[in-house]
Amino acid sequence: MADQFNNRTRRFSRFQLLALGILAVVLLIGVKMRRTDGNSLERYVCADGGYSILFPKQYVECSRLLPTAAGGLKFTLVQRQTRKLFFMAGYCDWPGEFVDSNGPTAVLDDAMGRIVEGFDGVPADQKDIRQDDTFQRTVKVTVPGQMIIHVRLILRGQRMYRLMVAAISEKGDDGQIAEVLDSFQMYP
Repeated sequence: MADQFNNRTRRFSRFQLLALGILAVVLLIGVKMRRTDGNSLERYVCADGGYSILFPKQYVECSRLLPTAAGGLKFTLVQRQTRKLFFMAGYCDWPGEFVDSNGPTAVLDDAMGRIVEGFDGVPADQKDIRQDDTFQRTVKVTVPGQMIIHVRLILRGQRMYRLMVAAISEKGDDGQIAEVLDSFQMYP
C-alpha cells in the first residue's frame, strides 16, 4: 500500500514539474512578445532631414502642412503608437528671413505655443539650452485626465526638429521616453 502511495506521489510530482515547465515556457514567450510589441527600439535615420533617433519598429513616415506664424510649412515626420506611448519625430524648414527678423526664441515660442494650444495642455518644466548655433527647448505638456507629452524642439539655422513622446495617463515608461529623446542626433 505504501508503494502505491509513493508511485502516485511521484507521478503527481512529475505532472507538477511538467505543468511548471509548460507554464515557464508560456511566461517566457509572453515576456518576449511584450518586449517586441512596439517597445523595442532601433536607430531610425532620416537622411533628408539630417537626423537619427532611436524609435520603435513598425513606424509610419508621412508629411503634413504645419501652421506657423510664418505660414504653412511642410513637416516631414515619423510616428508610432504602442499601448502606452505615442512617438513622433520630424522636421520642417522655416523661412530664413522669418528666423533672422524674429529670432530663434520667437520661432520656439510659436512652435511650442501651437503644441500647447493644439492639445489644450498645460506646459511645465520648460528648459531652454543654447549651444553654438543650436537652440533647444524641452517642455512637459500635461493634458489633464488624458496624457503627458514630452516635447523637445531643436532649432539649428532655419531647420526645426520636433520630438514628442506622449504617455497615455501617467503610466508612461520614463526610462524609454528619456532614451528616445536623448538618442536624437543631428548631422551636418
